[in-house]
Amino acid sequence: MDSLASRLQNNAQLYHRLTQDLQQEHDISLAYEDVSTRRSAVSEKLKTLQLELDFLKKSAKKDYDNLHKARHFSVRSAAATLKGKKKALIAKEEAEYQQAFESEQRAKRQVDIVSAELASLTAQESKLKQQKDHLRNIKSQLNGLLDEVFAEPDGSEIREPQLRAELQNYIDQANLATRDLQRFRDTDHNLIQALRIITKTKDLIKVAINYVSFDLFTSQLVDDQQIIYIEACQRNTWECQRRLNLARGILPEIPYPATLDVVNDNHMLGLRFDGGYVDIAWKAKTQQGYNVLVTAEKNIQSAMQWVRHYLRYTEGAIERLSTAKETTQASLYNERRRIFDRAISSNYGSSNVTATAPSITDVGLEDVPPPVYEPPVSADNHQPQNPHIPDDILTNYQNHSNPYLDPSSLAVDSGRHLRTASQSSSISSFPAHPPPPPRPERQQVTVSSTIPTSNGNNAGQVGVNTAPINSNNPFRASFQPHS
Repeated sequence: MDSLASRLQNNAQLYHRLTQDLQQEHDISLAYEDVSTRRSAVSEKLKTLQLELDFLKKSAKKDYDNLHKARHFSVRSAAATLKGKKKALIAKEEAEYQQAFESEQRAKRQVDIVSAELASLTAQESKLKQQKDHLRNIKSQLNGLLDEVFAEPDGSEIREPQLRAELQNYIDQANLATRDLQRFRDTDHNLIQALRIITKTKDLIKVAINYVSFDLFTSQLVDDQQIIYIEACQRNTWECQRRLNLARGILPEIPYPATLDVVNDNHMLGLRFDGGYVDIAWKAKTQQGYNVLVTAEKNIQSAMQWVRHYLRYTEGAIERLSTAKETTQASLYNERRRIFDRAISSNYGSSNVTATAPSITDVGLEDVPPPVYEPPVSADNHQPQNPHIPDDILTNYQNHSNPYLDPSSLAVDSGRHLRTASQSSSISSFPAHPPPPPRPERQQVTVSSTIPTSNGNNAGQVGVNTAPINSNNPFRASFQPHS
């Protein structure tokens, strides 16, 4: 490939012509802004005059109607005739109509003048806009020429390769941050859905444990309605784990992924109800499942706080990188034009072209450290395997809905207040650094402190779901009764 010096000389004529055409860019931009401002002001003035003209038209029409009634037969004309004042009434109405008509005509002439001025400014604005678009195309051609000439770095230049590498670094970081931003949003969405499911499941467990059968003389160990609640809790738990698996898959770097688990060591999922068999420990296993959900809920909240902090940090990094890209790119083109002007100065004399793009010093960023995006790093190289979810259980969840619960029996944190990061704007400013990893919650909560027992009827439950028990539920697989 030719050297930089030869490429500069071969494209000197085209570069000189393009730079000469761009000399008027600054003046045209100022003229366009001035004309646009004046056109907006004249447009507002025309709207005001048009409203005034409409009012004067109505007034003139009203005065004309009064004059017509005064000249012809009307109650008012008849009264004036009887009093001998009809001529005076007609003269008065004629004077008022004449004054209203003249005011209307003056307003019309003013509207015409302003309309003509607006049309002239609109034509100027359109012409200047076409010139701006033409200059924008010329500038694009000039930048393309500079990119072509400086496609290969030259060892004789120092500043240009540095700016080129810096710009590419900002572009790569911005692309990485943009990719991670979508991952953080998707992960936040799945964590929010998991928290909502956990809240609903906790409410169902409370109602199931505190449920009192309406049949006071029953001798059953567990009521059919309680079975419906527990099976709904099992389906919800598996769906919650599916959401957590999605979050762990989208963002493997999330700290302590193994703590985002609601199925391992959850004895509630092992409950089976088949025929007349009932596990006598069903209530203790259900309470233990409740504790697993409480622990997982705290871990999910910690993970979500970490994800949202990183999400805000990434948004701020993208904004800073965008500004840095624009400034660095402008400085790079300024440097290339300086090299070009110096190379062809012997052929065309001193260049009159001045770079209008701002530099780092122009925007006051000389003391600001360069923006850097730090992507999340995985805590270890051995990611735990996501818990497997049977396909028939996912199908069963989609085909069933949760039993109805009285709103008065729901917890205060029923999940209705939970919002995704895009819906919430609790953080007013972007953090400058990524967040530290959260501390996982490993201690189970005691049963007595989480599930309040009821003293009365069904813990606020109103009515009984009379839907038949699903005998095809995968949790009701056949098995041998315990001895």
